[in-house]
Amino acid sequence: MLDELGPTFIKFGQLLSTRPDVVPPDLVAELRGLQDDVTPFPFEQVEAAIREQLGQPIERLFLEFSEAPIAAASIGQVHEAR
Repeated sequence: MLDELGPTFIKFGQLLSTRPDVVPPDLVAELRGLQDDVTPFPFEQVEAAIREQLGQPIERLFLEFSEAPIAAASIGQVHEAR
């Protein structure tokens, strides 16, 4: 649920997941998923960010670009490209 609220809430959840002295164990277990299992943002946002930052569409910059991310985190995600 925190991943739907945005990066600030994800970071807060990640912080809490490292504090078993403050947070109950069952909640710590749930929050640990925020370390490496965040819902990726839509590929359309990836395309828009690349176009905005690099000034060209993905098709002109890369031979291949995987729509499915390798990993997603609180403030970014990783895609395979060449």
